[in-house]
Amino acid sequence: MDNYLRLTLYADGDGTAEVRAAIQCNGFCGNSAAWFGIGQLEEFCEQILTYPLPTEGLVPLQGGFWSRAQRGELDQLLVSIRVYPVGLRGAVGCFVTLRTPLNDGDATKVASVVEVELRTSYQELSAFSAQLKQLTQSQAAEAILRGVVI
Repeated sequence: MDNYLRLTLYADGDGTAEVRAAIQCNGFCGNSAAWFGIGQLEEFCEQILTYPLPTEGLVPLQGGFWSRAQRGELDQLLVSIRVYPVGLRGAVGCFVTLRTPLNDGDATKVASVVEVELRTSYQELSAFSAQLKQLTQSQAAEAILRGVVI
């Protein structure tokens, strides 16, 4: 497998789950993890089935450490996945950001970050959606979005 995004899920039993993400794309690779609501993941599964995708792309799936001061905002973005159409030939871009968390005492305020665009297709996105849905229902071990050349 050359280029891919792999997600694994560890459910907590309270409607949330830790999602571990690993990306490998054109020599770049990284991994991170963040907590998501199962409903949020299921909604993302449905959204990525949109055909055609809106020109501006879909709202990204994002997780990390939530702000204590501002409800609904992330203090630290650890995992972000955004899909959007690329060109006129049916290609899909999946922009992935993975970041290591910072501890409150980190003086440098620097995290390790990888950001890549994984090029894929609507067909692969559909297969990924089905796998991710199975993952949220504990019927699969992982969901993989494969990169393709179009």
